[in-house]
Amino acid sequence: MEPFSSPYSSCFLFSVNAFARALSKAAEPYFAELGLTMTQAFLLMSVVREPGISTGQLAREVQLEPSTVTRALDKMERKLLIYRETRGLSVRVFPSPEARRIEKDARAAWGKVKVLYQDKYTKEISDGWAVELDRALRWLKV
Repeated sequence: MEPFSSPYSSCFLFSVNAFARALSKAAEPYFAELGLTMTQAFLLMSVVREPGISTGQLAREVQLEPSTVTRALDKMERKLLIYRETRGLSVRVFPSPEARRIEKDARAAWGKVKVLYQDKYTKEISDGWAVELDRALRWLKV
């Protein structure tokens, strides 16, 4: 087996981005069954877990820019999954009954994706990668 599939494969930045894109592509069908993107599914789980969560907190939780979260929430609102309340400068997000109903399905889809990579790399390895990548992410945001 060749050690690199690209002239850039020895670069951590290139490899982690390529891996994230490939994993996201593999995960998409699990969330698409619910009519959601992966981002919408994580937002939905957060909103159901914490009704009234601020859009700023949502952006921090899912590690996305606030404008990206707002666009995803716009689509979710059109699907009647969430509603928003504005209080001064703060926007709070609440789940609809439909969101509460499909939240367990979103968690199940997330679980299937975890099984997908844990079967390949073992739970211990994938959990270790998650811890290390989270640590690296926090270091980059200092």
